[in-house]
Amino acid sequence: MDELERQGITLAELARRMGIKQPTLCGMLRGSSNMTLKTMARMALALGCTLKAPRLVLVEEAAPPSRS
Repeated sequence: MDELERQGITLAELARRMGIKQPTLCGMLRGSSNMTLKTMARMALALGCTLKAPRLVLVEEAAPPSRS
């Protein structure tokens, strides 16, 4: 939301740039509907930003508890 304010873009304008309806965008930003990575990329493109993907780190499986 900070980037919207910085650029002076309304939610309606962002939704238009993304090709989605404003209520859909509002639901995603509120957390009441899931946002896919593809949608995040469309939002970044609409704002002229880049999207950094999170780094995935393999977590080793915990050893099963020993039976004594």
